[in-house]
Amino acid sequence: MRANSVRIGLRHTAMILKLTLEPAEPATACDESGFPGDFDADAASDPVLGLLISTLGRSGANADDGGAHLDAIRLAMIVRWLGKHIRTAAPEDRRQVQPLQKWRMKLVESFVDRHLDKAIGLADLAKAAGLSPMYFAAQFRAATGMRPHDFLLQRRIERAKELLDQPNRRLVEVALDVGFQTQAHFTTVFKRFVGTTPARWRAMHRVAA
Repeated sequence: MRANSVRIGLRHTAMILKLTLEPAEPATACDESGFPGDFDADAASDPVLGLLISTLGRSGANADDGGAHLDAIRLAMIVRWLGKHIRTAAPEDRRQVQPLQKWRMKLVESFVDRHLDKAIGLADLAKAAGLSPMYFAAQFRAATGMRPHDFLLQRRIERAKELLDQPNRRLVEVALDVGFQTQAHFTTVFKRFVGTTPARWRAMHRVAA
């Protein structure tokens, strides 16, 4: 039987998992579960892994599926074991993301302010910064602590506050001027960031003034 391999990208851990399928050789250092003897060490501190090992031991051979369900249990054990160890190792091994440079950030802010009344996507922001969307998103979050989309919404709301100070501006006009397609969406996002609706904010602001 010819060996085959498959590469699986683990996006959330910045790792590539390579699995090789090849003919099984006689077990030498493995227990009856098909894993190295020291595999049980993790089961002592992991109840789920311990339960899987116990289930595997009780299941025995299954003539109906040729033991496929046993291999499914083994696969679940591998996934559980990988999840435990990858989560522990990934933060230390992951490459440090550099924050977005200040001059790039200024380019992004300038672009957003000039196009607030238009639809702006991640690709547009990345292009303004001179980076690919993937690198831009990671560096932007490292620099600001927020996603580019949240930054964009925050910028829209700040501009909306300025427009709401103009008494003759209708709410729907303000919504369209800062890039929202409907007044309802504008109201929802405004309340999320400010804690109240645009109409109430305008009324309270007028009283305070």
